[in-house]
Amino acid sequence: MTSDEECVRLSDFEEHARKNLSKYWFEYFSGGANEEITLRENIRAFRRYQIIPRVLRDVSKVNTRTTILGHPVAFPVCIAPTAMHGHAHSDAELGTARGASSVNIIYTQSIWSSLTIDEVSDVIGGDDGLRFLQIQFLFVDGLMMRLIASAEKRNYKALVLTADDPIPGKRTYWNKLAQEMGTVPSYGFGHFVGHESPSAENKFLCSPTATWDQVKWLKSQTRLPIIVKGIVNARDAVLAVEAGAAGVLVSNHGGRQLDCMPATIDVLADVVKAVDGRCEVYLDGGVRHGTDVLKALASGARSVFVGRPVVYALAYKGEEGVRQMLNILKDELSCAMALSGCASVEEIPSLEIRHCSFVSNL
Repeated sequence: MTSDEECVRLSDFEEHARKNLSKYWFEYFSGGANEEITLRENIRAFRRYQIIPRVLRDVSKVNTRTTILGHPVAFPVCIAPTAMHGHAHSDAELGTARGASSVNIIYTQSIWSSLTIDEVSDVIGGDDGLRFLQIQFLFVDGLMMRLIASAEKRNYKALVLTADDPIPGKRTYWNKLAQEMGTVPSYGFGHFVGHESPSAENKFLCSPTATWDQVKWLKSQTRLPIIVKGIVNARDAVLAVEAGAAGVLVSNHGGRQLDCMPATIDVLADVVKAVDGRCEVYLDGGVRHGTDVLKALASGARSVFVGRPVVYALAYKGEEGVRQMLNILKDELSCAMALSGCASVEEIPSLEIRHCSFVSNL
């Protein structure tokens, strides 16, 4: 597939990226940990959930609008934090940010982005754009708080605290490819200019000593609401609420950290039940169709986050590719809502979703 061929499904963007990105960077963006069991399971698990639609309901006007932490968005999909968009397309995070802004959804900037907070903020509706900043507890003294201060100054709306990477996961295939190449490309992290580049020794990654006490401390240091990303255990969801989190993102890091974890859709309902309405709940991992969004919302999520499809769409046509991919997802969601009898996002939680294990094999 070339950039002149039309993408009509999210899988088309991935196929384009596979053929057009360098092998090294496609493997970086697409790969997972160890045998990539969790990576595959995130996508497969959605297929095991069936939608039980309602009929003869007025769906002449379908409204996909909702709110995330009180901020109005056009539909319940957010851009998940992913690193180094500059290696997918020359537009880098500017293309991703513009694409998200053009359809009025939230863009989450990774701390490992190619461009800085200021460079991205300048193109997302001035200081009024819908953007979150992903952060981690870093080894570099003061760097995390300096980034948070910049985010507050540029009117970011929330912090997304990654909690599931005290050490790097074993990304077997990518690491093997890097060894075969001998010399690997420069990463180019915008926020780490002036610092030694992150290394295999985990120099800048999340501290392995971080605990919930640090989350409580962080809450006291910033005016921004905190979303804790990397929750798959209901007990951790409760601890996140007790630490003051405004939201939890049910995530297994896209299958890039611990392999053999459950798919996020399989644990979503448990997390929703555990927080009991005390904070918003989101999901990432494996979302590739509008029906996936519908299933997640019917299981209690406020919104989903998408990561890899965004990078693939960026690689396809930069900003326009991101916008095109997001509109495909929105259109698929709108269609699925109408066909399931839901005229608004508020009606989706009452929709029945059934796991295939409860359906007899006829």
